[in-house]
Amino acid sequence: MMDSAATFAFADIAGFTALTEAHGDDEALAFVDEFRDTVNTELPAVRGQLVKTIGDALMLRIPDPADAILLGLRIADASRRRSSPR
Repeated sequence: MMDSAATFAFADIAGFTALTEAHGDDEALAFVDEFRDTVNTELPAVRGQLVKTIGDALMLRIPDPADAILLGLRIADASRRRSSPR
C-alpha cells in the first residue's frame, strides 16, 4: 500500500499589491515570474509538486514535512537575495 501522506504549503509574495503600485505591472509580473521559477527549480529536490496557482500565491504538495520546511527556507533565501524588482 502506497503512503499518500503529504504536507501542503502555501507560498506567496508579501506586499505584492504595494510592489505593483510602486514599480508598475510589468516589473511586478517579472518578479512573480522569477518567484515561480525559483519555486519550480527547488521543487524536484524535495519531490514536491505545484498543485495550484492563484495570482502570486502557490499551493505546493511535499511528501515529507521536513522537506517542506527546507523548501520554505530555500524560497525565502532566494527571495531575500532579490528583495525588489529591478
